[in-house]
Amino acid sequence: MTNNAPSLRQIIAEVKQYLSLQYEWLRLDSVEKLTRIASALLMLILSIILVATALFYLSFAAVHLIEPYTGEACAFAIMAGFFVILLILLWILRTPCVINPLLRFFYKMFIPQKENNTPTSKNNEQ
Repeated sequence: MTNNAPSLRQIIAEVKQYLSLQYEWLRLDSVEKLTRIASALLMLILSIILVATALFYLSFAAVHLIEPYTGEACAFAIMAGFFVILLILLWILRTPCVINPLLRFFYKMFIPQKENNTPTSKNNEQ
């Protein structure tokens, strides 16, 4: 009678190899996720800078546009009021405009989507 069961040394070697592969996968997955977070953060910062610059120049154009009708001081006050209203609106809508998109982004990144292999109800009816 031959003993086909793996020896204890083989099992330990297999477990070590498995743990080594799991560790390597964890490292690669972490690097990928950190890269995605860093690139998203960089794109966000650059977008904010470009939008702020565009709004700066557009607000000066609007000030010069309404200056003949209201005067320089009132034109600047109107633009400041417009930006305060935008800030208040952003604060009120922070959950749907800021928090939920960030939450979705991190959820998709850190929680893997599971494939649904169960048959649909349409297939069950046939």
